[in-house]
Amino acid sequence: SSSKCDWGEELSRGAEAEVEVRPTERVRVRGNWTHLFTRVTDTRTTGTAFVRGEPLLRRPRNAGSATVSLTPTDEWELTFTLISVGDRTDRDFKQASAGVRVENPDYRTVDAAVSWKFRPGWRAFAAGRNLTDATYEEAYGFPADRSNFLAGVEVAFRY
Repeated sequence: SSSKCDWGEELSRGAEAEVEVRPTERVRVRGNWTHLFTRVTDTRTTGTAFVRGEPLLRRPRNAGSATVSLTPTDEWELTFTLISVGDRTDRDFKQASAGVRVENPDYRTVDAAVSWKFRPGWRAFAAGRNLTDATYEEAYGFPADRSNFLAGVEVAFRY
């Protein structure tokens, strides 16, 4: 597709795929992948955000995830997710106030979660994010959280 805005015009082409497999009633495997090509075809600005012939900012060429969910009983669920994001063009505002175009490198993270339905309408959960303690920046200059964990209780009311 192509689009126009106040800054100029761009061209985007891509493909997405998603698959879910249930090898057993209690195992679910999901995966998705996006391949994206973007180019600025015309610009009406002199900044570094919209540069003719360059890709759009913060759009990786390839990104995807894979998730395995295990439900050993009706009360318990375990989920493991691998996220992969390819390198992408971004701006570094530390070098200049308008930002200098830079390559933000690719990254991969692993997440895990467990939940337990211990009463009707009640669920306890715990999750670990970025378990490999990967150092990365979703937006250049803004480091993502290192390994972190959270837990809580969810209550659903019917009225």
